[in-house]
Amino acid sequence: MAGLGRHATKTRTACLTCKKRRVKCGLERPSCARCLKAGRTCDGYQLSVVEGFPVRTTKDTAPLHLSNTSSLLSAFRATQPEWQAYGYYHHRISSVLAGAFESDLWQRMIVQVAETEPTVRQGIFALGNLFRHSQCFSDDIADCMCTHCRQALRYYGKSIRSFSNYLQRSSTQCAADVALLTCLIYICIESYRMNDVNAIALISKGCGMITEASPESADSQSKALSPRLVNLFDRLWLLANMFGSRKPRPTARPSQVLIPSQFPPIDTVETARNRLHDIVASIQSLRLRVFQSQYYAKSDVERYAAIEGLLGEQEALVLTLIDWQHDFQDLVQRPGLEMLQQSQVWYILTVQYLIAKISASASMDPAARESEDQSEDFINLVAVAELGLTKYPPTAEAKRYSFESPFLPALYLTTRKCRNPIIRRKALELMSLTGVKEGLWYRSELMCIGARVIELEEGLAILGSDEQPEPSDRQTLRFYDVLVELNYRKAGKTLVDITYLIYDTNLDERWRYMKETLTIGE
Repeated sequence: MAGLGRHATKTRTACLTCKKRRVKCGLERPSCARCLKAGRTCDGYQLSVVEGFPVRTTKDTAPLHLSNTSSLLSAFRATQPEWQAYGYYHHRISSVLAGAFESDLWQRMIVQVAETEPTVRQGIFALGNLFRHSQCFSDDIADCMCTHCRQALRYYGKSIRSFSNYLQRSSTQCAADVALLTCLIYICIESYRMNDVNAIALISKGCGMITEASPESADSQSKALSPRLVNLFDRLWLLANMFGSRKPRPTARPSQVLIPSQFPPIDTVETARNRLHDIVASIQSLRLRVFQSQYYAKSDVERYAAIEGLLGEQEALVLTLIDWQHDFQDLVQRPGLEMLQQSQVWYILTVQYLIAKISASASMDPAARESEDQSEDFINLVAVAELGLTKYPPTAEAKRYSFESPFLPALYLTTRKCRNPIIRRKALELMSLTGVKEGLWYRSELMCIGARVIELEEGLAILGSDEQPEPSDRQTLRFYDVLVELNYRKAGKTLVDITYLIYDTNLDERWRYMKETLTIGE
């Protein structure tokens, strides 16, 4: 009897963890129920591929335009156009969406779930067509109806209908992950097509799903949530907040300052990134409370008291950032990880650390910001960004669109916040090397706003006037903040409404607003 087990049929479809443990696998995607129940990390499934031409249906008659070296997933049947869209996603787009960090999610997890879940598979067909649209990437992509865009919208609609049916099924441990992956694909589609209002609404929907699936009392359903997906939507939550969304944070992690002992040790690039993200969320929360306390203060005494009450939190944040930098440098210097030094990951995280440090260290007294000098950090930021962009230039697809935002936001904030005219212009110049759109950030829009802020702050232009001021009439402004609405199309032009926030100690009403509408591309 013992010998029978040795010669019994072996399954080739089990997850890698169950194979290693030599136990029966439940085969659920993306993580099997047996691993989740045992509290283990499911390493996913080995992809089954077929060399050469993909499986075809009897309805296919046209010749297949794929090379003999193509390798495509063969766990499902598809038409020729579907295989082409799937192949384009698998071989080209997944790496673009992954960027420098999320290769496992976009290149493995989504692909594996697509084998069994039509809602994700149809979404991949949509992405594969969308990234192949025949028009030049421009602001009118939302209205583009080229062949590939029409196909993309058709498969998008199929995915939505399939998703609606999926949600009506009885919930399983993996249902939340599949729903989040589907939502993630939809966010990508809407963002690519410049429908940012829809993209932000979907981000809120995904964050809501995490909140519903992750009650404070841990249960089996909360364990089914992929930490990678939870962390990704937590980053998207912060991004949406930068564009005016005020939804609650989807995770239980606080948005106020955390002391270093509360953070997990930095032992991987992923933990370094997640820890920096948590610090940035704390900085954003602090800066918002600083503004609110100053804006609503009724007297100088109340204003200074508010500053004093927040100084301790600011100092703790700065120390936490320093602690992060030391730990990150220790990570990249560990034996076997030396290649991380000067890698694309290193450049991106260093730039994000520097802009976080600048924001955290900024004076909380609006009256003191004019004399503030953070030139050294801005100089370092621009230098690192230039090296990263020239050493790792975006691919053709990433040049048009990337899901992540490696350098563009930090360079834009440099044009707005830096007082050194040379450095801020250098940042403006480097923005032209980034992608046309990174997440919710438009390069042309940010360059237009950045150039306008430089003009106004340095007295090279007058708000509300098309005339350049005479040298003797030039006045130097300094904006406390620049509030940007989502852009919109009108009469064939892309417009964006801007509000400049100014703090002036010479006025009784110290806070005042200046508004204008900019035409993007002019």
